[in-house]
Amino acid sequence: MLCSGWTPRVAGEAVTAPHSTQWPRARNTRIIEVGRSVRSPRCRASDEDAPDVSAGNRLGPLLKKKHAAVNQMLGELGTDTLQERLEEATQMPTQPSHRLAALVQEISMGNTAQPRPVLVLEMGRDSPTTTSAELTERAQHYVNCGAHALALQTCNEDGTTNLGDLFAVVRSVRVPVLQSDWFLHPIQVVDAKQAGAAGVLGVIANITGNSTPLLSSFTAAVGMDAPVEVVNELELHNMEKYQVPFFGINLAVGISLAIPGFRADIADALLGKMPFGVVTIVGIQSIEEGRLARQAGADCLLVKRVMLERVGVKGVRAMMRELEYACSGDD
Repeated sequence: MLCSGWTPRVAGEAVTAPHSTQWPRARNTRIIEVGRSVRSPRCRASDEDAPDVSAGNRLGPLLKKKHAAVNQMLGELGTDTLQERLEEATQMPTQPSHRLAALVQEISMGNTAQPRPVLVLEMGRDSPTTTSAELTERAQHYVNCGAHALALQTCNEDGTTNLGDLFAVVRSVRVPVLQSDWFLHPIQVVDAKQAGAAGVLGVIANITGNSTPLLSSFTAAVGMDAPVEVVNELELHNMEKYQVPFFGINLAVGISLAIPGFRADIADALLGKMPFGVVTIVGIQSIEEGRLARQAGADCLLVKRVMLERVGVKGVRAMMRELEYACSGDD
């Protein structure tokens, strides 16, 4: 979906980019207890934006823990320190900036004889005993097998974030590394930036609600990529008016209905509605889903952990070759 000659745009005329105006003073920020929200005049997850934490929502308990962890972090930082860190991040953007979008320009829409999708491999701890050293070894193996970028899951079971893993993996490979977590407040993006992440996965329209355009805008302002995940056309249209530059489908929330082809059908429908010039990334769990997503116009494919675990460590290289061939357009 990326057009040739594209340059990253900061989200939204209706939402002013943080680098062009002072971030709201933290003394005006009101942090309230988990189960309600993290609030500020410009960046808030209001009561109506709060995630569904009903018993039927498997993400509910984890998101409640993430809300609590973010609230605690904001409280510990204090108002002045919070403001200083947000302002410093926008004054010193990541360099080189927008590395994933740049890869799309080079690989998916570049001057190569055969443009192909950017392949992002998802990874994370298999258990609490997994070490950072084991993760860096796996990251290097994935890159050697052809990964263009990595997405590292960093959310612990208690809702806290394992930035140590991110720091280690970023420094073990040369490809862009995205932090995959639940992003509710810009300060989490600042942490990801300082750990060396090229972008973040986990800005989800259904979860962050009215704060989503601002999270997208802030992340773009600090030179990072942040696909906004949408699950239906209404969310897509709501984000489109803010000129969100990067969209994701089936990344973290996912589409869990066990109907053959259902995820691919939803991805195909949403990709066909994408605004001209945006970048897209689609999560896949099979070669066929990857082929269909690329055929529908996906710029990047997030190869989910379940797909990698299915083939095992020794089967990753062959799976990557098969995926690249399936997405090449050759019969």
